[in-house]
Amino acid sequence: MRKAVLWGAAVLFYLLALGCLLLAVRQGLSAAPAAGRLFALCGACLAGYLGSLCLAKGPLRRAAASVMRGTFFCFFLLYLAFLLQLTLFDAYFGRNGAAAVPAYNFMPLATISDYLGALFAGPAGRRAAVTNLLGNLAAFAPLAFFLPLLFARLRSFPRFLLAAAAIVALVELAQLGLRVGVCDVDDLLLNVGGACLLFALLRLPLIRTCVRRVTLLPHA
Repeated sequence: MRKAVLWGAAVLFYLLALGCLLLAVRQGLSAAPAAGRLFALCGACLAGYLGSLCLAKGPLRRAAASVMRGTFFCFFLLYLAFLLQLTLFDAYFGRNGAAAVPAYNFMPLATISDYLGALFAGPAGRRAAVTNLLGNLAAFAPLAFFLPLLFARLRSFPRFLLAAAAIVALVELAQLGLRVGVCDVDDLLLNVGGACLLFALLRLPLIRTCVRRVTLLPHA
């Protein structure tokens, strides 16, 4: 009886996850603000997680690690899809057409210096600077959660750093090649820096224990 209830709950959660995912896709196609799409994706991930938890705690308990690993791998793919859509193809940010001249900056700290200067340039400049600084720090930070969780070889910091830097560099080069957004070395510094900060936080014993309990993966 308990297994049947958990199977039913899992199906309902997965259907809810699918609905949230379809909503996110629809918002993406209609050039809706990124916040709405992110909210829908988070809803899909939460519902999917609860569905997998029902299975891992009940009828598929013996395969709990495999169920949860597969679930988080799907979440990783969703994150990558959202990230690429946001950085390369997002019509809301005007990335639905190639610029006549590619925009780039290969001078380290030049853009960061502009952001820091804008902090003292009035409310509008301060808001833009904080948004860009925090946004760039946060955009690739989830790599610090997903890469070590899913790929054992990337649990050492040097390998993680190389992998994160390679992913960010590929995105920046894609922006240059497609002539969308700005290929900026400071974006790479901020993106990788944000991922490294979260990597360090997730290595703290208390947080690491919480991650293991949430993911049900003993080697997280």
